[in-house]
This record gives sequence, structure tokens and C-alpha cells, in this order.
Amino acid sequence: YRKGLVFIPFKKNNFHYVGHLSSMENIIGDRPVMNVYRGQSGKLWVSTDGDGLYAVNTDKGTSFHYGTSIPNTISSIYEDSRGALWMSSFAGNITIMDTYSGRCRNIDLEKELGISINSVSAMAESSDGTIWITTMGAGLVTYNPRKDFFSVFPFNSRIPQFLTGILYTSDGSIYLGSYDGAYCFSDNGDFQLDTISSDNIINSVVEIKEGEVAFGCENGLMVWSKSSGTRTFSAATGLLDNTVYSVLPDDDGNVWISTQSGISKLDGDFSLVAPFGKEDGIRMGESYRNVAWKEADGTLWFGGLDGLTWFKPAEIINSPRIWNVRITGMYVGNEPVHGGMTSGRYTIIDKPIYEADRAQLSYRDDAFTLLLSTVEHGAPSRLQYEYCIDGSSWITLPRGSKRLSFSGLSSGKHELSFRTVDNGLCSSAKSFTVFVHPSFWASTVAKIIYVILAVLLVTFFTLWKRKHNLAKQQISEYQHQEQINESKLEFFSNISHELKNPLSLMIGPLKQLMAIDNDPVRQRYYKTMYGNSERILLLMNQLLDIRKIDKGGMKLKFRRTDIVPYVQRIIDSYSEQFGVKHISLKYIHKDIDSLYIYIDQTNFDKVLYNLLSNAYKFTPENGEVRLEIEKVGDNTRITVSDNGIGIAPDELEKVFGRFYQVSGAQRLYKGGAGVGLNLTRSIVELHHGNIHAEKNPLGAGTRFVVMLPLGREQISDEDILQDDVTTYQTAVPMDVSPIVPEELTPDQKKPTPKTKIRVLLVDDDVEIRKFVAEELAADFHVIQCSNGQEALDSILKKVPDIVVSDVAMPVMDGIKLCERIRGNININYLPIILLTARSSDEDRMAGLRNGADAYIPKPFSIDMLKTRILNLVENRRVLRNTYSGKQIHNDKLTEVKVDSLDDKLMDRIMRALDANISNPDLTIEMLASEIGISRVHLHRKLKELTNQTTSDFIRNTRLTQAAKILSEGKCFIAEVAAQVGFESQSNFSTAFKKLFGVTPRDYMNQSKEQQD
Repeated sequence: YRKGLVFIPFKKNNFHYVGHLSSMENIIGDRPVMNVYRGQSGKLWVSTDGDGLYAVNTDKGTSFHYGTSIPNTISSIYEDSRGALWMSSFAGNITIMDTYSGRCRNIDLEKELGISINSVSAMAESSDGTIWITTMGAGLVTYNPRKDFFSVFPFNSRIPQFLTGILYTSDGSIYLGSYDGAYCFSDNGDFQLDTISSDNIINSVVEIKEGEVAFGCENGLMVWSKSSGTRTFSAATGLLDNTVYSVLPDDDGNVWISTQSGISKLDGDFSLVAPFGKEDGIRMGESYRNVAWKEADGTLWFGGLDGLTWFKPAEIINSPRIWNVRITGMYVGNEPVHGGMTSGRYTIIDKPIYEADRAQLSYRDDAFTLLLSTVEHGAPSRLQYEYCIDGSSWITLPRGSKRLSFSGLSSGKHELSFRTVDNGLCSSAKSFTVFVHPSFWASTVAKIIYVILAVLLVTFFTLWKRKHNLAKQQISEYQHQEQINESKLEFFSNISHELKNPLSLMIGPLKQLMAIDNDPVRQRYYKTMYGNSERILLLMNQLLDIRKIDKGGMKLKFRRTDIVPYVQRIIDSYSEQFGVKHISLKYIHKDIDSLYIYIDQTNFDKVLYNLLSNAYKFTPENGEVRLEIEKVGDNTRITVSDNGIGIAPDELEKVFGRFYQVSGAQRLYKGGAGVGLNLTRSIVELHHGNIHAEKNPLGAGTRFVVMLPLGREQISDEDILQDDVTTYQTAVPMDVSPIVPEELTPDQKKPTPKTKIRVLLVDDDVEIRKFVAEELAADFHVIQCSNGQEALDSILKKVPDIVVSDVAMPVMDGIKLCERIRGNININYLPIILLTARSSDEDRMAGLRNGADAYIPKPFSIDMLKTRILNLVENRRVLRNTYSGKQIHNDKLTEVKVDSLDDKLMDRIMRALDANISNPDLTIEMLASEIGISRVHLHRKLKELTNQTTSDFIRNTRLTQAAKILSEGKCFIAEVAAQVGFESQSNFSTAFKKLFGVTPRDYMNQSKEQQD
């Protein structure tokens, strides 16, 4: 009364109910039914969870409740051939009741047998009267009625200990269900256990026909026979639910199963015929394991939380019908749609949704949900909905699903159709039209604008590409020219080192001959030879200076200098030479008797010598060259002008380019390498000044202007020499001494290397060793040794990053040095490069066999040597990373004996990481907290021990564990990703490929091929 509405089905099946939900038929209390069994006396025994035992008279609809001496909770019941009712409860307690007298006998199997039992799950009787008892935790127990003796099954150790059910068949076979699958053996004394399945949890065991046994499992229905083997049926093959609690066959060859969703009827091929639920009259609630009974007349009983359901299979009808489908709701952006609601500037529907046949949506609301239902109420659970879009194939929704969601629909008109399916019988389809209006950017006007913009863009791109290609060509030509110049300089610099010693040996004896031989003819020859030798030597020195500046090796030392007398001495040194061509050399410093500036006296004179020499070369006889000093603001201006042939305006800047020759210059001067002015500009810039060329304002010729700052603001204190001298250091043009590879003076600093790599250079040739050391000094820290023994002693004192050694050396050669390094466990990882003039294959093989990583024949490229050094050092670094934190640490934990504090810390880190390997939310803070150290301390120790950051260490450990699982090939990639803590399979694949170089699938396939 006043409790709402009750829906009564159009057709009601003959499912009968006994339980507390019916006030008229509640004869078994209100507790869940644990088991049901028809005894020999005709009573229906019903055991409950918490309310003892009921004896039900199904003919009269009455029952008798056994309360005293009977356990409140009875997990299983069984009546033996002698009329005794066996009842089990928890902890191995069994009660045996005489069904005629009602006398009871209580047995505690744990005390009786001295074993631990969680509960007794089922019982069965063999042909000789032996009672077989299955237990949870103690396997199988038997009872001999003739001796009144309980005993543990002799072969208990060979069967599962947690048994859930038992079946004794007429042929003497015993079938067992357990938490570990299904098994079978024969009761003939010769124990031979056959495994039917080892990966299922069995809920019930029943013989559906002779020789064919069905098992209700947690993952479906399993059927076994000797002829057909094992067959499994689940939701994937058409069942309504995967969990099967009980199985009963009927007299027509069909099979009935109870599941979480109710009771289902299967045909002889175990295909779903029809599911039945509450709307069909099934009211027993969720089932327990193996709560079912089949009567002799074919009546089937199923029990559950709310009582018993019984029926005669022949009276159960399964008449599908045609249902009328309709839309009962619509959601856009998680908001329910009602009549008059808008989407953008469009009205979605103008009437209630169940009356509407179309909807309009803005492009922003292309994701929406429709709710489906039937016009008639009480639709059964077997009903399914199907839909299609724009005439495509029909798509079936899962049973019970009535929501249909769409997203990402393209702009335009879309026809949606829906219908119901009741056991293969389809209803008529209902249509619903959805218009998704495009944005302005997808409209026709916008498309026209796009076409116009595309044409303009293509035109602009074509013009830009043409201009870009032209600029690229010019840049390429410039770079090519620079490469040529660099190659020239590299070549000249390298060859200069080899030519300076022979050239010095030529100049020295030549000067001696000039001093002792007074023959005028030979003196002319001597002077010609001497002058050309000096030119070659000067050119080589300029090339080496340029090379030194390029490599950052020229460090200037500034001194406060009176520029007026300093320049005067240089002018005086050139007076005689200019007089030969009758060229007037004028030195002008109006009203300036003294002017102090900061210069490097040993290098700045090269600027003036080059400018004066250049003017001398290109000024004709009887010409004029002027050198003028002026003070202009805070700067000193030094100009060198001539009235020679001059330089074209477009070449005034180019003359400072390396190896550049002015067009027409060969008319007055034959020779020159085009490096003097390039060196001049470099030195001026090192003095924080600048230089440029211009047309001589006094007439023909050219003027070179040098601007230098007067003060010392731009010069660091460490680059300034404080001693005051009046004797100026200038390089005398015609004074050349024998040359050895340049050494840095004590006043000069070595160039700061670009890297921290320490290179040990070993060569007995002093000139070669010092040349290579100078070339490498800009990039590396170089240590020099003259033989292998000296190098080995140096290595043992302080280990370098790489060894570069010659082969042929005294005391200990390069091959022996390789052997000694590779034989020492503390330094055998060092990379070694051998440099040698021996370039035969045999020599190469000898070097490589003795542990050299590279074998470079002389002459060699400095850049190639640098690249080899960088590559080998980098490879050693990568190998150190590989073997310092990326192993599979599970193996490490069980095999490595933890001794040091670092090992103990790594043990704690790995145990914490292993415990959380599948946790995608694991953070550095969580790991640090579980280990018991700070986040900073954890990061520092992992960086020290593994050369990895904490996040990299966690990720790489996850990935290496994943690689191990993938190599076994037993899991899907998505499962592996989840097992190692990756929520996204795409992120897992990306990280895996980055670490291992292949995708997870390719890695799994490669592992399988290797195993095969």
C-alpha cells in the first residue's frame, strides 16, 4: 500500500520460489542456502549458512527445522546408502545424523587425523560403501564404514590440497575439482592421476551423461570426455557470464547452469539458448558453489543467497518477441538535452527526445550520447541492442548495455539506426538523423579563401625558394672557398714543421759562406739564395702564426710602450731596403714626441712589417710610402699609405682574406701567398683594435688604417707585463735562427682545452710529439712521454682517458705497451690508438691483436685523430653506463653477496623497487621514503654507483625486467607494460625502443627466433 508500482511480465515462466522473499512460501528461513539434497525418505534436505538444517516436504509445502545438535552453518550435505545424513561445517567438523531416529554423531577430523582443515567441501560414496571426503587444505579423506575408521588418502601428496568438489561415477572413476584445476583417477587400487585442467578454479562437478563430465569454473564451463578431451565455453563463446556455480543436465539433453546473472539454458552443443533472470521469476539471488539438485522426475533445484528456485525444464518457455525500440535520453557534454536547448547557434531538438527524429549540433559538440530503451516495460536481460551509422553494418552492444556514445563525427548529415534483438528475432529499426554543422573554417567561403591563400603561398614559396637557393649557392661557394683555404693552411702548417729544420740547415752554412767567401760573384749567389730562404722561412712563420691564432694558441703579453720610438726602430730597419728602389719612406708624427699604448712588442711588429712590406712590393720605383701616427680621441691611429697601383674598391675588404691575391698585383710583384694581411688583421684584433683598407686620399695608391685603444680597460691584468723597459723587442726581418717546434714561453699561457679528456701522447720523436701535443692542446689535456716504459709509469700514477702511442720506440715499444696495459686489470679498459709509419696489413693485425682500438698510419689527419679520440672515449663511457646499472637486478639480488655499505644500499633500493615494479604511480619521493634516505641523497648515490639519475634508473630497471618477460613470450605486450608499471602502451613502446633500439614486438620475435 502506497509503495509504488509493480511491473508484471506479459508472460510468466513456471519458475517456482521457496524462500524469505515470499511470505507464502518461506519455509526455510531467511539465511543463504548452502546445499540441497533429496534423501531416500523423500525429504528435501536444505542446509543454510547460519540457520542449521531444514527437512522440506515438497508435496505438502512444509518443513522441519533441526536446531539442536546440528551445526548452524552447514557447507555440504550427503546421504549415504545406509540412510545416514552427512553434514560438514568449518574446521573439519562432520555431523552424521540417522535420518530415522534423528540421533547425531559429531566427528572432529582435525583431532581424529591430526591434520589442519579449513572446511569440508563435498562428499561422495563408492560402490563398496567407502565415503570420500574432500577438504580445503588437507586434500582427500576416506571413511571405512566396516571398520568405522577415518584415514588420510594414501596418495594425498600427489593431489591438490584445496578441493572443491568430487564425483564418483559408475565405472569407478573419481573426479576431483580444486583451486588448481580438475583431476581424475580410478578407484582400483592402482593410483594414476590424470590432469584434466590445471589452470581453473572448479566450483562444481557433475556427470551430464555417461562418460561426459561437466565442470562449473570461475572462467566458464568445462566439459570433458575420453573421446573428445577438454572443451571450454565462456562469455567469449556466447555464455552470458564467465563464472559458473552449478551445472545440471535435463532429460532432453540440455544443460542448465547457474551464474552471477541468473540461470541459463544451453543446448546439447553447449550453446546459449536463453538466459533467465529476475524478470522471468528467478528470485534465489546469487548462487553458491554447487548448490543444485536434479530430481528423479526431472525437476531441477538451484539455491542461492535468497532461497531456492525450482522448475520443470519442459514447462520453461523461451518465446522471443519483437520489441519496439525508442530513444529515452540524449546527453551533449555530459548535460541532458531537452527541447529548445541549443548547440552553438543551432537548436538541438524542438520537442521531447522520445518524439524527436533529428538533432542539430555545432561542430564543437560532435560528441554525444543516446540512451535506448523499449516502449514495453520488463524487457528481459537477454535483450540486446544493435545500431548502425550511415548504412554501415550493424554493431551489437553487450547485453545490458543501453548507452550509445559517438565522438568525432565529421561535419554533415548522419543517419543513425537502432533495433533490438531477442534471441535472434530483430525488431523494426528506428532512424534518427544528426546534422553536425561545420565551423566557419570548414565552410565553402573558407575553402575559397584557402585556395587563394594556397596560390599566394605557393607563389611566395617559389620566389623564396629561388632566392634561398641562390643564397645557399653563394654560402656553399664561400664555405667551399673557406675549406680550400683551410686545407691550404693545414697543408702548409704541417709541411712547415718538416721543412724548417732542413731550411735552417741551409741558411746556417749559407751565412757562414757569406762571411768567409769574399768572391763578389758568389756573394751575389749567396745573397740570392739567402733572400729566398728568408722569404720561405718568413712565409712558414706566418702560416704557423695563423694556425696558432686559429687554435687559440697565441696568447699576447702586453707592455706599456712608447709607440713613437718603437715604430722608429722598425722604420730604420727598412730604410736601406726602400732605398734600393728609391722609394721615399716617410715617418710622420706631428706634435707627438711620445705616445704610450699597450702592445705585445714581440708580435705587433709583424703588423708593421707586413704593411710596410706590402707597400714596398706594390709601390713602383721612385714612389712614396708614408707611415703616420695620430691620436684620435681615446685611440691611436697608425696609417700606412702608398702611391702604388692601388686596390679596386670591391677588393678593399677581400685583401684580408686568407690566400687572397689582388687582381693585377702580379704586374709589380711575382710571388706571395696571400697570408700576410690575414695575419695582420688577426694580430690587430688580438690587440682589441681594427684595421681596414681604403683609397689613398692623397692620390693614387692605397691606405691601411690601424686603430688601437690608448687605455688598458679591455686587457686583463694577468696579460699585462708590469716591468718598464726602454729597449724594445722587435723581430728583425732578416734574422732567422734554426727552428724547432715552437714552445710556449713562460710568459704565455697554454690554451684552455675545450674538453676534460686527458690524452697520454707517447713518441720518441721530440718534434712530432710536440707538434701533435700542440694540435691537441686546444681540445684535450695532453701529457707527453718519450717511450712505453715512461708512459706505463705515468699511467699507473694517474690514469688518463686514452693513450695515443707510436709503435717503434726505445726501452718499450708501442706493441709491448699495449700488452702491459691489457694485462693490468686496473687499467685494461683504457682505449689505445697506435700511430706508426708501418702501414702493412701484418703490422695492423699485430697492433689490433695486442689490444689496440685503432691503428692510424702516418701521415695522419689531426681532425681524424681527434675524432677517433672523442669516439673511443665516448664508447667507453657508454659501456660503463651499460654495465653499471642496467642489469636485471633480480638476479643480482639473489647472487651477489652484500658486503659494503653501497651494496647494502643497492640491496634496499632494489627490494623497494621490485616491490613496486608494477606501480605506475611510483615516484622518487616514494622510493626515497621507503628506503629511508632523502631524495637528494638517493639521487647522489645512484649517480655515483650507476652513473644514472634516479628517474633513469627506475625506468631502465622497469624496461630490462620487461625485456626479460618479453623474451619468454608468454604475455601480451600490454600485459607486460602493466606488469612493469607503464599505464600507456605507446609510452612503453617508445621508451623500450629508445633503450633497446627495437620495438617490444620485434624484441619478442627476435628472442623467439633465437630460442628456436
